[in-house]
Amino acid sequence: MLKRLFQVLLFTFLCTQAMAQQAMDSLQTPYYDYLLMNYGRPTNGRPLLLFLHGSGERGNDLLPITIHGPARHPELMQQTDMVLISPLCPRGEWWSTGRLHQFLEEVVKRHKLNPNQIFVTGLSMGAFATWDLAIQYPELIKAIAPVCGGGYVDRVCKMKSVEVWAFHGEKDPVVPVDTSRKMVNTLLRCGGKAKLTIYPDAEHDSWTETYANKELYQWFMTLRNKSRKK
Repeated sequence: MLKRLFQVLLFTFLCTQAMAQQAMDSLQTPYYDYLLMNYGRPTNGRPLLLFLHGSGERGNDLLPITIHGPARHPELMQQTDMVLISPLCPRGEWWSTGRLHQFLEEVVKRHKLNPNQIFVTGLSMGAFATWDLAIQYPELIKAIAPVCGGGYVDRVCKMKSVEVWAFHGEKDPVVPVDTSRKMVNTLLRCGGKAKLTIYPDAEHDSWTETYANKELYQWFMTLRNKSRKK
């Protein structure tokens, strides 16, 4: 049953991305509702951390976005200079890479964020979108932290300029841990810079421990002024 759920998750993701790419030119304003958290400081010139939620938080209510992810840990975000933006995916839909790309361009311009310091993280459905966003637009994304996700292994070398810190539970019954292993190992073989943290006792919820880890936020900050790999 769980294996079937993963197959449905992966198949739906792949089909949705293919259709989204075909429809991109016809989308005039692919805009998501979103939360912006800048903790009382101006946004001008600051780095952006984009958080993409999982399938369980889809809908028209922004509150569930704060249940998981960086918004749950304002004390850690406040130790960084990043602005946190968390868009909301409508109920019954999946993250569209093309729409996210246009959304990113819009919010960076609107809030005067630094276009050269864009970081992305996401869990489960959001982690699949995180990987794909970096594969499709590697020139836009500086680093990603996908949690219990995966994606196109045969295309991952396109994003070797993007730094990666992936996370997964060893006992994940929904998205097998090998999904992350294959992405990271392939990226390393083609010269990318990536690392994978596996929680030996975690199941699908590998995000609680990940987003409570201050080292993740510090890692993003160490990359702020680091030159991109060619």
